[in-house]
Amino acid sequence: MTTYLLGDSHLAHLGPTAPALGAGVVNLAVGGAVAQDLGCQVHAVSLPDDATVVVSVGTNDADPARGLPLDAFGAVVDAFLAARPGRRWVYVASPGCAGDIDESWTATGMARYSARAAAAFDAAGGVVIDTPTLLSPLGRHAFDEDRLHLSPQGYDALLAALASSLGTTRP
Repeated sequence: MTTYLLGDSHLAHLGPTAPALGAGVVNLAVGGAVAQDLGCQVHAVSLPDDATVVVSVGTNDADPARGLPLDAFGAVVDAFLAARPGRRWVYVASPGCAGDIDESWTATGMARYSARAAAAFDAAGGVVIDTPTLLSPLGRHAFDEDRLHLSPQGYDALLAALASSLGTTRP
């Protein structure tokens, strides 16, 4: 069974195959992606009915310069899920950021978008990884200097949670 990683840099930075998650991982995530990009990421791939699909969106969607309003974002996520029934879904909630990025792109906004996506994945029978709670023991050390992307410690925690949700063991 193949696992596909879709969405933004939080998954893209894991590399093309994410070997820490086991064999059969295809990473199609792209830095800067928003929910509207998910369909493009799988356009050339025929997702098997038994595929596991891991998705990370919400962080960039909360940026008013790139994302959609919350209701429109939710509609895009709902439509993406509805068009691909029967898959095993794992949603990696937006980790937020260590301090607001600017006055309009905030941790609170990211949390609202992430909560909307989490509700959709939960309704589709998916697993939701509560990334902010997972990373909270690390505090600011969960993030790189840019305060947005994960640090090596943040990725260690995320990979352990992903491996657990996928039923794999990290080497």
